[in-house]
Amino acid sequence: MTGFSPNENVTITAHSTPIVLGTFQADANGVIDATVTLPSGLELGSHQLIVAGVSSGHTVTLPMTLTSGTASTLASTGTDLSKPIYLMVQSLLTGFGLLFLAARRRRLLAD
Repeated sequence: MTGFSPNENVTITAHSTPIVLGTFQADANGVIDATVTLPSGLELGSHQLIVAGVSSGHTVTLPMTLTSGTASTLASTGTDLSKPIYLMVQSLLTGFGLLFLAARRRRLLAD
């Protein structure tokens, strides 16, 4: 997240009921890169993360929806790519094999 003063302290707060999640320091370019942990008591539903520069007053509001689940049962955020990758590798190997056989056949016919 950008737009903060160089080396500025930035506070991240979860809102509907304000809960300070941490204070972090922006880098020399005014960029903040932070990871926060949401408290287990935070109610399900719509919330906002407010990222506010302490000295500049620059504020960024990030909407967030908290759904059911716990840290031990995190929602899936991706797709299992093992089958498509396997098929891609098989296709490449088949293609290289066919190219090899075609080149060998050309050489045999040329002789």
